[in-house]
Amino acid sequence: MRYKMFMGKAFGRIAVTVLLLFGASGAYGGVDTSYVNQLNSKAFLLLSKNDTGAMRLAREALKVSLSGNYKLGCASAYNNYGIFYSNKGLFDSALVFMQKAYEIYSALGDSVLISRNLSNLGSVAFYSGKYASAEEYYKKALHFKPKADSSSYYATIFLNLSMIYNIKGDYADALFYLYDGLRTIGTDTSSVVAARFYSSIGSLYLHIREFDKSSQFFAKALSVFEAFGLSSEIAEVSNNLGNLYQEKGLLADAYSYYSAAHDINVRLNNLRGVATCLGNMGQVLRDQKDYLKALGLLNQSLDLRRRLNDQRGMLFTKLAIAEIYYDQSNYPIAIRFAEEALALALKLDVQREVCATYLLLAKSNRMSGDMVNAYRFMSLYSSAKDTLFSTERTEAMANLSTRYEVDKKEQQLKLQQQEITLLNRDQAIKSLTFKMVMLFVLILLLVAMLVVFRLRSKNRVNQAMLIKNRELFESNQELSRAKLEVSAIEREKLRNELHYNKETLKLLAFQIIQKNDFISALQKEVELIEKTLPNRESAKHLKQLHSLIKAQSILDREKQLFQEDVNKLSREFLDRLTQNYPDLTEDERRLCVYLRLNLSSKEIATLFGISPKSADMKRFRLRKKIGIDSDTSLFDFLQEY
Repeated sequence: MRYKMFMGKAFGRIAVTVLLLFGASGAYGGVDTSYVNQLNSKAFLLLSKNDTGAMRLAREALKVSLSGNYKLGCASAYNNYGIFYSNKGLFDSALVFMQKAYEIYSALGDSVLISRNLSNLGSVAFYSGKYASAEEYYKKALHFKPKADSSSYYATIFLNLSMIYNIKGDYADALFYLYDGLRTIGTDTSSVVAARFYSSIGSLYLHIREFDKSSQFFAKALSVFEAFGLSSEIAEVSNNLGNLYQEKGLLADAYSYYSAAHDINVRLNNLRGVATCLGNMGQVLRDQKDYLKALGLLNQSLDLRRRLNDQRGMLFTKLAIAEIYYDQSNYPIAIRFAEEALALALKLDVQREVCATYLLLAKSNRMSGDMVNAYRFMSLYSSAKDTLFSTERTEAMANLSTRYEVDKKEQQLKLQQQEITLLNRDQAIKSLTFKMVMLFVLILLLVAMLVVFRLRSKNRVNQAMLIKNRELFESNQELSRAKLEVSAIEREKLRNELHYNKETLKLLAFQIIQKNDFISALQKEVELIEKTLPNRESAKHLKQLHSLIKAQSILDREKQLFQEDVNKLSREFLDRLTQNYPDLTEDERRLCVYLRLNLSSKEIATLFGISPKSADMKRFRLRKKIGIDSDTSLFDFLQEY
């Protein structure tokens, strides 16, 4: 799995700064508050530069504040302590001090301070891998109403919530939070905050493999960051562009972007960013079979991940290293790294990586001659893969839904923009009407005062009225055209829904076929291990596993679910087909749906549980029954229904 730089340094974006009262000076319980505030302010500035001298200032501020019971000074110092420990990767200690600050802010009752502290807690929880706690903290921070000038701060919380849902794979909710955040900043589409949203939307499109849209949003974000000279943000987008090109298979371009992002992060001393880029560069070199350099970069990344206590990053790095050693036939070292990766995967509860590690351990142990462990890990892999198959089926449906929701959201934005245009025109019409009334009153006054010029004034009024009426008529025509455009968008949305229904059926069919292929491959692998095992008791267990695999190959439940989806999503097509050809059997109607999805004979044979030759015979009989000659494409004929 590739490393992602979703948002860069959280403390640089979601207001990790403590709200210090620079203008508040004087004494509080014998304490010079301005002196304490200056200490905390300087400490924070040094923390942003990773300067260890910050803690000396924070300790002095805390000591003075405690001596005079200056609550705000204590809370600010605790916040700085939390930032210091978070930068060191000591997240548990960071949470302790952030919680102390939160208790003081809650007692003071300042909603802005409470909200910012909750946002800080969310950042610490996120980087410690506690995504549920981070989500809870961010949502609590949103409960406090923002000030008029705090829209960017609250938009950033939406940005971080979307990042959490992105990591969880819930792309639809991630998208909603991104659009909610964009609404909070209004029309300021060229701001730095807006550019961060563009970058996140680009990452979301990358996840659902919409590469063209992803590239467009990354380009928009990069242009803004370059205009403002924001190096850390430029590094983040460059890394994301590297991910994009690696997904497209353009490895040279991907390495170039990763390298550029790495150089910027080194200059900024951003260790987390450096570790991410090193890992990504190592993955590219591995894909290019340059194993020696790949191991060098991945080991550097692993060292940094250990220093930062980044367990998620360590998992992916160790798994990548294990795969390289397996490719080089160095199975003992591959097993060692894979076992370390497995422990982290089980701890973090990431099923894909658990499944991948089981398979790698099964293959490595088999190649090293340890058939007992090979059998054990293959059994664990079989069980985990079945669970993962159900999860991936759900995620695949969610991805299709997300694509639909993305398009739907874009259509909603277009409608909102048109509504804004219509409202502006309506306001212009009202303003114009008001001006007309004022002009008419003025003309009446002039008529009363200047009777001699009555006829001339009357002509002016009539001419003005004609002009205004013509403008009103043109405005009404614009309103009518806008309504027609809205109707066209609605029709386009209906066409998209039909398209997604068809894509959903194809995806479900392919998943059943893939699982059938997987079970066949697994059965062959078990048979291979069975032949190489001298132990009669182990062979007995393998035969039991062999029987279980055969029982799973029936796929009745998946086929039943698939057929229910077919009947639901193809209802109108089947009704029209039955009306025109009432003598078709149930199997022949099912065959029409599969042919309309453009499935091959082999795929249709799998869904019917017959041989490809029998599937071809079914197709021939259907063509004859419907009455289609050999020159007409059966697929094109069924598309017309």
